[in-house]
Order: sequence, then structure tokens, then C-alpha cells
Amino acid sequence: TLMFDLIPEKFCTKDLIIRHFQEAYEESLHPEDVQIAYFVSKLIALTAKLEKARRAVNYCESYISKKGQRLLMNDNCCGIVFGCCSCGAVNDIDALDFYQQRVNDLRTEVEKEQTNLHKKPIGVAFVTFSNLQSAETVKKDFQGRLCCLSASPQQSSLQKDLKPETWEVRFAPPPEDIYWENLNKSNFRIIKVWVINTILFIVLFFCTSPAYLINLLETLPFLNAESIRDEMNEGLPSYITDFLPTLLLWTLSALLPVIVAYSDWWLGHWRRSLENLWIMRKVFGYLLFMVLILPSIGLTTVRGLVESALKSENSTAEINWECIFLPDNGAFFINYVTTSALIGTGLEIIRFPELFMYSFRLAFARSQAEISSVRKEILYEFPFGINYAWMLLIFALTVSYSVICPLITPFGLFYMVMKHATDRYNIYFAYKASKINKNIHGCAINCVMISLLIQQLILLFFNTVRANGTSGLLPPRGIFSITMFTIFSLLFLVQIFFHAFKGISPIQYIQKPTQLSLQPEEGSRVLNTAHRHTYRTQQFIPDVLRNVNINV
Repeated sequence: TLMFDLIPEKFCTKDLIIRHFQEAYEESLHPEDVQIAYFVSKLIALTAKLEKARRAVNYCESYISKKGQRLLMNDNCCGIVFGCCSCGAVNDIDALDFYQQRVNDLRTEVEKEQTNLHKKPIGVAFVTFSNLQSAETVKKDFQGRLCCLSASPQQSSLQKDLKPETWEVRFAPPPEDIYWENLNKSNFRIIKVWVINTILFIVLFFCTSPAYLINLLETLPFLNAESIRDEMNEGLPSYITDFLPTLLLWTLSALLPVIVAYSDWWLGHWRRSLENLWIMRKVFGYLLFMVLILPSIGLTTVRGLVESALKSENSTAEINWECIFLPDNGAFFINYVTTSALIGTGLEIIRFPELFMYSFRLAFARSQAEISSVRKEILYEFPFGINYAWMLLIFALTVSYSVICPLITPFGLFYMVMKHATDRYNIYFAYKASKINKNIHGCAINCVMISLLIQQLILLFFNTVRANGTSGLLPPRGIFSITMFTIFSLLFLVQIFFHAFKGISPIQYIQKPTQLSLQPEEGSRVLNTAHRHTYRTQQFIPDVLRNVNINV
């Protein structure tokens, strides 16, 4: 199935697109089915409210049958909170009548939206062909010969109306991978992307490291570290005072990636797999720069890095290279990895963000009939991008300091075991299944290579700058480190830009032809041609349209 985008909305109909392919291409390249995508954001929101009201009606009917009395409610927002306290405004009404009236009103709005749905195409069509070769042939026809030339596909009598030379063509992702409410493109989304990324860049520039936030907190009189130490030196043991900075650093570094992830969710990606991929890239890059790189070079923010690089008032000022990548930093990172393994994985099992959102949504419920809907709304997909990035960060910390501080290695292994058990429990019992593709695993391999590159860089500094040799020549260890770092950097660049080692990748994918993928497996019931065609035609239809049995 091919996905065609940028079709003129006025002429984006099933009949016109089928007619165009029948006139422009030979019979073997004619499409078997065409599905048009519509603006369904409002319909999805209305359908969700309708299902919520229906569940409330079912609860009220069950409540009457069990207790023999009608349920009363407060129709204001936070009605369940007002009902628990006597100081709330008394506005009790019958819950069953309220939700039945709401169901009728929402059903009317849904039917009205369904009636006007055919007037809201978004210029996207899913065209299904008989086999993979036909789809590839049509896709190549819509692609330009060179990057600087536009495409020149086959023409038909509808050339002026449909303008196929402006279409964007790609293989369609799986239907369950698509956010149908985000499929429509708008200028407002482009503005959101620029605004959100600009804000994140400013935060990254001025407030990169949690150590910088700790320094800001220490400027407050009641949070000054020296005054607290003087006043409570006798009451707090040393192991608590040594542990609190690491715990605070972990807390701040765990909070900021969540902000990055939520900002990325607000952008409205139209594919679940790409959403997880971009969240993983941003979170890993942000954490790597914040937790590993800047503390290792003795700076707290990018602003400090730029100021130290541009500062030229003192001509005799020199960079103290011996303070870069200190082996003593390994003790700090051991505390960090241990904190992540014990406290971090424990908090992931408790899931405080989900608990907070559940309490927040529950407080805004009108009555206890909406509790079941609140519980269903907090069932999120597994945050694959965040957890993958966190695991890769700890791997980067462990690998980077594993040679100059070998004691970090068993603690890194301990974190991997704890993280594996925690994620396995959350995937099986706590979250819904998330959608990913092979690109996120390829990105993880690149992150592993970056970790190894940082390890070679640390060894280079350790064997050259911090060498005790007094002669002008580099020691043999320094020459070996420079050679290995150069070779590894070249291999990394060749893999990133030219994919030279794609053939020996541990990720192997086999793409089945369309005919084989449609054949039933052993032990399955064979469907006739009509049923098979019906299944295929309904494949690229949003779930909200399948549930209401609408044929557009």
C-alpha cells in the first residue's frame, strides 16, 4: 500500500483517483482499493466523550439494580470532590438522567460530524496494489530522476485537477502506527515545532546541567548548603550528606527528560514509531550532554562553555587540561549509577507521574460513574523512547569510565539487570504495547558507538594530557590512544553517513511479498475472496469510523 500526500483537497475522492490510475497506467498497475483520509480529529474527540458517557450510563443502571436507589451527582466540574465534603455547593441531580441526556446530545453531534465528514478530505490517500512489484513501480514513477528535478509521472485526463507531479509518495506505515487525528498537516503545527524546539534550546543553553540548578538553589538563604551544614552538622550523618547531592542530581536529571518528552508529544507526530524515535534521540542527546560530557570537563552549562572559550581578557589564561576527564569523577558516576539502579527503578515501578495524573483526573470527575473512564484514560503506552534513552545513558556512563575507573562496571551491570526486570514487568502488566520500528534499534546502535567513541576520547586525554612524561615526545600509550581514536572516529563516520557495515548489522529484516503475507498460516481458517477483500479495504480506516460503521 502506498500513501499519497499533497493531493488537492477539492478533487481528493476515491473515484477520481481510481480513474486517474486506470487511465495513466497499464492494467497490471491498477489499484485494488483506495482509501481517502479525512479530518477526523473532532470526530475522535466526540466519540471518546460519547463512549465515556455510555460507560457512565451503564454504571448508573448497574448501581440501581444492585442498591435499589438512584445515584445522585453534582454536575459541576470536580463534582466528586464536592460530593465528599459537606462544604461544597449542593446541586444534586439524578446521574442516570444527566448521562442519558449527554449521550443523546453527543450522539447528535457525532452523527452531524459523520454527515459532513466527506467534505473534509485532507489530501491523503492510501492506494493498495495487487503485489509489491506494482507498488514499487508506481512509487519509482512518482520520484524524480535527480534530486534537483521534479517528478513526471504518467498523465491522464485529470492531470490539471489532480496535479500528480506535486504528490508525495511513500510506503504506507501499518494502520495501528498512525495517529489519525494528527495526520492532517497545518501551518500551526510548523509554528509549534519551531516554538517548542526554540524554547528547549534556550533551556539547554542557559540551564543545561542539574549542577547549575543546585548552584541556583544554594543562593537562597534557607537552602544555603553551608548554613544547613553548620546548623545540622550534629543531626545528619555523613553518609546522608554525601548521598543527598547525588539524589538531587538524579531527581533533576530525571525530571528534565520528561519535560522534553511531553513537549515532543504535544507537537503531534502522525506516527507512533517516529514519535518514540525522536523522543529517544532528544532525551539521549540531552542526558549525555547534561550528565556525562559537561560534568566531565568541569562545566555546568553550555553558557559556561562558550564563556570559557570566548574569554580573552587575561592573555595568560590557559585551560587547565589536567582537570578534564578526571578519574576521580568515577566515584560520582558510581553513585549516580547506583542511585539509578536502586531508587530509579523503584520509582519506575511505583509510577509517580501516572499516579499524579490519575489523582488529577479523578479530582475533575463529576461523579463516581466516571471513575471507570478515568482508569481507562491513564492506561498509557509504554514510553519506549524515554526508557531506551535512559538505559543507553547508563551504558554510556559505564563504558566511558570502565577503563580508568573499573569499579563502575559491576554497578553498571547491576543497573542493567534491575532495568531489565523493571521494564519487563511494566511492559507485561502496567502499560499498553507501544509501536516501534527498526530505526529506533539502529539509532540505539549509533548511540552505543558514540559511547565507545567517548571512551576512546577519555583514554586519549588520560594517556596524553595527564601523562607524567617530561620529554616533549608523547608516551607510547598516548600514540596508541591517538591511533585508536582516529581509527574509531573514521569507522563511526563511515557507518553513520555511508552505512558501510549495514550487511553485518545484528538487525536482520526479511520483507515478505504481498501475496505470501496474505496467505493464511497453518491451522488458521481460510477466508474466501470476498472476506479477504473486505478486510483489505477496511485496513486503512480509523478505528472511530469502524466502530460507527460509516462508509466514506
